[in-house]
Amino acid sequence: VAFFGDIATDATWAKSAMADIQADFPLENLTTSFFSHPSNSSSVYLSSQYAQELVESNPDVIFYMIPTKTDQVVDISLEQSAQYIYTVYDEIRAALPDALIVLVTPPPAEAKISAWNSRTLDYQNYTNNLVEENAAFTVPLYDLHADVLAEVANRSETLANFMDAAGLELNEV
Repeated sequence: VAFFGDIATDATWAKSAMADIQADFPLENLTTSFFSHPSNSSSVYLSSQYAQELVESNPDVIFYMIPTKTDQVVDISLEQSAQYIYTVYDEIRAALPDALIVLVTPPPAEAKISAWNSRTLDYQNYTNNLVEENAAFTVPLYDLHADVLAEVANRSETLANFMDAAGLELNEV
């Protein structure tokens, strides 16, 4: 299992999820790799060798953590963001045709909600646009962002209870 994209190598929630999977489905050969490139936009993924290093590890399952938070910061259009993300997906798919590749929306970041760029968009606009665009594709997508927000609401909690002190990283839900 490989985590690729906008995810920290020490992401508490991801490590916790993998430990839960291993506990529920004890597999002898289960390994977890992080191909972490936080703070890079989707355009940087296109012009780099990020996908190549992932492909060389030959994972069976890839969780592609989409970089919509950074796309919002660098102020590219919603269309460019989606196009670049799907182009990187297509590169990985072409190199690893038998792998399960799942696009994963970013976890919420309380400090970035309503932090507008010059297009008057926050990262949620980029995330929601990609989810809407994905309806036209046959790409597996897990909307982690929406699920975390729903779980926080179900628990009658506030998002801040699940974030780091800066409000940027999810701890656990």
